[in-house]
Order: sequence, then structure tokens, then C-alpha cells
Amino acid sequence: MNAYEILELYCELIAVRIQLIGKEKTCPVDLQESVASVVYAAPICSEITELTKARTQLQAKYGKEFVQAISQNSAEAGVNQKLMELLR
Repeated sequence: MNAYEILELYCELIAVRIQLIGKEKTCPVDLQESVASVVYAAPICSEITELTKARTQLQAKYGKEFVQAISQNSAEAGVNQKLMELLR
């Protein structure tokens, strides 16, 4: 439940800042942790189809390499450490 609460907050932040995401070519620094955490959690929480859709849209926006970098180097990519521990 704690992991889902963290993800809910990140999704809300992304939704509020969607206009900024649309205008920027790269992921804004202040959204890096939120975006990276959602991308990281989507395959783990595959029962939440909205996360999978969000990951797909973020990949379309920022590129396949961006998503792969998060998947391979999650800690360095800015994924929330507590979320990673909770999802293990």
C-alpha cells in the first residue's frame, strides 16, 4: 500500500505538470524522480494498466533510451529509493 501511495502522488504531480512536460523536449529536473519512478514501477505493477499506459506515453515523449536507462540504472536515474525497496 505504501508503494501505491507514493505512485499516486507521483502520478498526481505529473498530471498537474503535464503542460510543462508537453513544452519541454527533455524531462524537467523537478519531475525526474516522479517520471523515473512511474517508468520503473509500471512493469512491476502491471495490474495497474494506467501505469503501463503512462510509461508508454513517457517513452513516446522522451524516447526508448530514456526508459531503458531507468530500467537498467534505476538508482542513478532518479527512482525513489524507498519505492524501489517497497516494490522488491
